[in-house]
Amino acid sequence: MMKLRVLASILAISCSFAANTVATSAYAAESGALPYQPGSSGDFIGVLPYIPGLFMQENLSYSNSYALVGDDGKKIPGSDLDLNVTTSTSRFLFSWGSIGDLHLYSQIIVPVVHGDTTVKFGGFTAADGSKTGFGNIFFGPIIGKYDFDEYNSITFGYDYASELGNYSATDAFSPAVGYASHQPTFGFTHAGKDGFYFAALARGVFNETNDTTHYRTGNAINVDFRSGWQSGNWRAGVVGGFYDQFQSDSGDGAVNGKTRLLSIGPSISYDFGGPILNFNFRTTPIARNTTKSNSFWVSLAVPLWMPKPPSEADR
Repeated sequence: MMKLRVLASILAISCSFAANTVATSAYAAESGALPYQPGSSGDFIGVLPYIPGLFMQENLSYSNSYALVGDDGKKIPGSDLDLNVTTSTSRFLFSWGSIGDLHLYSQIIVPVVHGDTTVKFGGFTAADGSKTGFGNIFFGPIIGKYDFDEYNSITFGYDYASELGNYSATDAFSPAVGYASHQPTFGFTHAGKDGFYFAALARGVFNETNDTTHYRTGNAINVDFRSGWQSGNWRAGVVGGFYDQFQSDSGDGAVNGKTRLLSIGPSISYDFGGPILNFNFRTTPIARNTTKSNSFWVSLAVPLWMPKPPSEADR
């Protein structure tokens, strides 16, 4: 899934600090907003169906951000944050089928976000409010997966995080960021039916300028990962993501600091023979120029439609 405004740890989610100069200076990235949430892939990196059809992954998450941190990773003196975000993110994946060992897909990701935030500095309220709306909608026109053998594969693709969503430059909480971003991806997966598994997905995050504020959040790279042990239908391990902003922001009020965030925690999944259910919890041991948070996720992947196999008469 995707980050939608002030890091609450996915996919999610968002908080805009109402053009308050003190609050804005606490972050790199515009108002602390990130266009992708580290770790939002969860336990589904490289988990793609081999048969044609339409599939859905539903991610439900709750997160609490409890501290504003500066460039040194420490809580900003005098600051007080309470940000609670609930998100429902629907990922629709269409499998086009295969050409030899190459499997092709397209996707659309639609997040619905509710957030409630209070930000104080020196005991005085800088921002306070709540809002519900759509986060930025993602379009993935092409995703490819190539199998080297039974255990190893690579994935590659391109996601367009559009401006479509309920963005506000003035409300205390905004479900979406006010700009689009281009996000090419490349990943590797090692997994068998049983035993050790590992997957990582690197994502470039190349941002456009916010036309409302004329601010441009610096480009970044994000690496989502999952690793653990699979036995039968059970899979247990760790999931997470690391976000590193390598380019400074630009525009009015831009700051020199760059956002860095590690989101990581335990994960457990069960495969029902079609539907896959995952639970994971994540925290942020590394945070720079953003927020520290805890989040809980529940994800369910299910097939929605698959073509009927050809009958004997049609073969």
